[in-house]
Amino acid sequence: MFTENLKKTLKNELAQIEEDIEHMELNDHAYTPCYAKLVKKQKFIKKTIKKIERMEK
Repeated sequence: MFTENLKKTLKNELAQIEEDIEHMELNDHAYTPCYAKLVKKQKFIKKTIKKIERMEK
């Protein structure tokens, strides 16, 4: 139960981050420090989701 809610929350957060990254790329703000932080956060959330899925097996 807890892992399902956590995974759902992380996926929502990931969708928001990907939307923000796309917006920054379209407005030529890519490769700024803020953009780098978003990409780092995106990678971390993807890894965390994978770890949760592995734990559920």
